[in-house]
Amino acid sequence: MVQSAPDFRIQALPSAALHMLGATWPFALLFVAGNTVLGALGATDLFNAFVGFLVTLVGPLALYCLWLRAMYQSIGLGGDDVGLGISLLRLIWAHILVAFVLAVAASILMLGIVLALQVMLIAAGMNTENFPETTEALMAILVETGVIWPSGALLAFMYVGFFYLCVRLWLVSAATVDHGVVRVFQTWPWTKGHALPLFFAVGLFVVLPLILGEVVYWSLFGWPDFSVRGDGTVLLSVGIGEVLVSSAFRSLWAALIIVFTAAIAATAYRAWGQPRPA
Repeated sequence: MVQSAPDFRIQALPSAALHMLGATWPFALLFVAGNTVLGALGATDLFNAFVGFLVTLVGPLALYCLWLRAMYQSIGLGGDDVGLGISLLRLIWAHILVAFVLAVAASILMLGIVLALQVMLIAAGMNTENFPETTEALMAILVETGVIWPSGALLAFMYVGFFYLCVRLWLVSAATVDHGVVRVFQTWPWTKGHALPLFFAVGLFVVLPLILGEVVYWSLFGWPDFSVRGDGTVLLSVGIGEVLVSSAFRSLWAALIIVFTAAIAATAYRAWGQPRPA
């Protein structure tokens, strides 16, 4: 069994998160308020596709990185004196690089699942000329041929592999802020042998709250009713008040997850990372 470093204690993460939140609460308020407004605007038809992309993705990412930088600096990480703008751009770029790596990995895993599924169906006696074109037809054939079980096990394995990659890159943001330069795969050796405690910490304080938040959100607000105009624009057929409330809920819940994301990264970086040169 892999033993975590003495300084990385799962039970200490809530207090670390609370400390970081208390030290950076103005940034937390800015993130929640800004993300609420941007999320509500993104649900309207006020913008074209490109501007909507900037509003709903780039804006929240900038607010997130601004707050993340403040949380790391609140515990002494970051000897960078180049200014807020450059430091923020570095952190944003680090997240974009990690997202690209994860997107490539997800594409490869999905391609592997599709190819493996085809092989298993052919081995089960299915004619490739009659390969199902809909999800319902595919599920019916998977159940009928018994391929549903090995394909489900393969899918679970793929999810674990993707999660493993995520936790191995969990220290990127903390290292980037502390070193003053973008650090991505340089952090890979630091998490070697520590995947198990990171798995548990991320699963407990990030993944589970994320799932719980989705369940609570859809239970409170229900599925939105969308309509499509003649020009293809999607309109959200609910009032602006409900849009603001639902956006505020998502922003508050995201803030909770972000605090723990930062606490895990900072604690793990202090325990296993390579600090910046003195």
